[in-house]
Amino acid sequence: MIPISADDESDNEHAITWRTTFQNHNGGDPVENWLPRRDRILRALERIALIIERGVNALVGSRQLNPFYHSGVIAVFLLVVVSLSGILISFYYQFSFSGTYLSVARMEDHLVMRVMRALHRYASDALIIVSLLHAYRIFFMARFKNARWLAWVTGFVMTGVLWFVGVTGYALVWDTRGQTIIARFAEFLKSFSTWGAAFAAWFLYLEKTNQGWIFFGVLLLVHILLTLACCCSSTSCSRSPSADFFGCTSSASIALCGFQKIIG
Repeated sequence: MIPISADDESDNEHAITWRTTFQNHNGGDPVENWLPRRDRILRALERIALIIERGVNALVGSRQLNPFYHSGVIAVFLLVVVSLSGILISFYYQFSFSGTYLSVARMEDHLVMRVMRALHRYASDALIIVSLLHAYRIFFMARFKNARWLAWVTGFVMTGVLWFVGVTGYALVWDTRGQTIIARFAEFLKSFSTWGAAFAAWFLYLEKTNQGWIFFGVLLLVHILLTLACCCSSTSCSRSPSADFFGCTSSASIALCGFQKIIG
């Protein structure tokens, strides 16, 4: 492998910067044969990104410090921050209909817990934004074709999972918004199945018998398991040199990541 220089002012700024010395069976330039073909729309989207990236390069003074070039790594880092801060917050969480919101409110009285809760919330918001920016980058680079289609598809699946993790997190606070989320969820279930009525009856039974710890325990378990699925998937995929970071940050499952390694 021998390096080749990249022209910062060209539209190929995001192209591969290494050229193999071996010719493939199709002949010609192996890099050109390997690179995905992009239409005018993808190139136009790339030009928009280049304008922003060059402005950030001029601002920070180094391409290595440009966060747009490390969006996948930043997303994984934010996922770790969200997970660790969430673990600490869970130790101060109270499982009951009457005490849940009060336990969250009491966190605001302690500096460390207030910082951890703010870090948990805003890192979660940043994770979604960075993941979408990374998906945009992967899209205009056409890194969703051929063997990379699985990382692209599973990336969107896990972006939805991350959104659902956020919804359950808001419900765990059990303020007006959290109670509205549960009410809308019950109405959603009622609209297409009998599970909605069963869920509402189960919820009312727990409230009447003062067994709210069961409901919030299940809700927290779902919240944690989905977060762990994202963490394990990103760790599993990042070990593969052929894995795409959008698939790593938001991959569907370890099993699908393993399948990606086989076909990649």
